[in-house]
Amino acid sequence: MAKSNSTRGKHSAKPQKPPKPREDFPLFPHDNGLWCRKIKGTHRYFGSWADDPKGEAALLKYTDEKDDWYAGRVPRSAKGLLTVEQLCNVFLQRKEQQADSGDIKRSTFLYFLKTTCPRLVEVFGRKTPVESLQPVDFQKLVAHLAKTQAPMSRKTEIERVRAVFNFAYRNELIDKPVRYGDAMAAPSKRAIRRQQNGNGGRQPFTAEEIRSLLKVADPIEKAWILLGINCGMGNHDIGTLPLTALDLDKGWHSHTRPKTQEPRRGKLWEETVAALRAAIALRPEPKDPGDAGLVFIYRKTGRRFVGLEGDIWRDRVFGAFRTLMKKAGIDRKGLSFYSLRHSFETVAGGCRDQVAVDFAMGHVSPGMGTDYRHDIADERLEAVADCVRQWLWPPELDGDGDDAKQPRRQRKPRAAKPTAPEAEDRPRLRLFAG
Repeated sequence: MAKSNSTRGKHSAKPQKPPKPREDFPLFPHDNGLWCRKIKGTHRYFGSWADDPKGEAALLKYTDEKDDWYAGRVPRSAKGLLTVEQLCNVFLQRKEQQADSGDIKRSTFLYFLKTTCPRLVEVFGRKTPVESLQPVDFQKLVAHLAKTQAPMSRKTEIERVRAVFNFAYRNELIDKPVRYGDAMAAPSKRAIRRQQNGNGGRQPFTAEEIRSLLKVADPIEKAWILLGINCGMGNHDIGTLPLTALDLDKGWHSHTRPKTQEPRRGKLWEETVAALRAAIALRPEPKDPGDAGLVFIYRKTGRRFVGLEGDIWRDRVFGAFRTLMKKAGIDRKGLSFYSLRHSFETVAGGCRDQVAVDFAMGHVSPGMGTDYRHDIADERLEAVADCVRQWLWPPELDGDGDDAKQPRRQRKPRAAKPTAPEAEDRPRLRLFAG
């Protein structure tokens, strides 16, 4: 009996817990025989300390899983699974191919390359399996975006992030779609309006402000302003406007909208034609032969005002116009050169021909009519331009000492219908007797 009791006692003895390998070792040996770490109030275990007394294997497991545990999700092994870093690399390769073939703008590819994909790697971790991502991860991403982005910018970035992960499923890189949860819903229109109202609302330029800008603008800037309010052109339009799109003798432009490649045409005011002639006369020789056909070239560098230079997007119109606004004493929030395009759309609606306004803006009018409509009569486009011009320079504007006052175009009076000499002597017919 004594021998039996001695044997049982020997086998039931607990192995002695090992000490921590070093003072800063992140795990501790738990009484249950496992290396342990308390994460967000819960004990997490990383293997037996009896089999791994130095904690080397446990430390490797902890290093692989800790990001998941701290993010509040159950870790999944990354072995054989597509990681966030791998997805971003494959996605960027495809976008670069599309940029090279002209299917997307190169600036779109560069934004994914320099902003969206690096952000995904930073927030999710480069080795994190895509299939392990859960709604809590996307909540973390949206919270990260909200620190630096307004609702409208955040909405655009959310669409880009969705494009990355939808690409993975469409191309069979993952077996099932990523579940975003409600955090990846676009910011509400109410939130966007609240942010815009906090910046002074979406009020475009007033006619008085535009006239004050024209007073202090140099010949190049004056041409920009008039193209913006006369034709609804934006920054990119200015940077890509070709000489071949202008018919200054007849007063028309036919500059396809670069963003969407929608055809566009507009009537040029006499003031716009004069400003363009003056700007073209000052045009320097372009440094890049590919820019030889552009209307506007930056004198200091010989390059276009708006566009890619290597992998950097330059918009010199934006900066120059901000300086011009200060010079004119305009400091309202939310205004930029692009606001002239908003002003054009707002005022042009007064002509009550929205289809013609959409065509002048390079927008697609809603409805099936767009697929069947192949042209807009010049008279309708002239009416759009006249409507905006009358708003900018109304007849009652006092021109004394006002350099913004422009001579108004005079329409030819309609010829009176010829009447027979004896018409007044002829008795008038009565429609009703009595």
